[in-house]
Amino acid sequence: MRYSLLAAVLILITACSPRVEPPPVPAFSFDDRPPIGVPVASVSIVNNYKPPLRAPHVEHEFRVVPTQVARSWARARLEEGGPRGTFTFRIENAGVIEKELPTKGGLRDLIYKEQSRELVATLDVMLDYEVPWKQEVRKGTISVRTESTTVLLEGMTLAEVDTAYFKMLEVLGQRLDEQLQNRLAEIFAP
Repeated sequence: MRYSLLAAVLILITACSPRVEPPPVPAFSFDDRPPIGVPVASVSIVNNYKPPLRAPHVEHEFRVVPTQVARSWARARLEEGGPRGTFTFRIENAGVIEKELPTKGGLRDLIYKEQSRELVATLDVMLDYEVPWKQEVRKGTISVRTESTTVLLEGMTLAEVDTAYFKMLEVLGQRLDEQLQNRLAEIFAP
């Protein structure tokens, strides 16, 4: 009887406690930006990154991974529909590493939330191109590395960690877009 009453109370408490919804997953879409203006016959996206699934890598613990940001960029910004030419977009690294930060602890720890962890997201991509351009064929590889970081405070909720992580990935995507767009503009200047 006693265990039945305890179980009923626990079920009631659980049912009445507010459910915390995780923040919505951003789309990480580049659809608001036009294609780069170099249409080719085919665009390939190749993911060479194999996540280690162990510390210090933590990208597998989140709902969105940097690979998705890179793929989204390639789908939106590289344009198929040209008569000839190819782009091969290769994702070489798309990891997120967690680093523990030193905290002071003690009495100060009860009053202030210190920075306890840092997340570092990295994207290494290669863009191979062979494109007819102004009476010649331009052929080569563009290599881009982007990073973005965020610092997590002690005691952050899972929703707060998710929000900080998503903002970090947004910055990572913006940096990727900026670097690739600039490099492509140099190669395929009008």
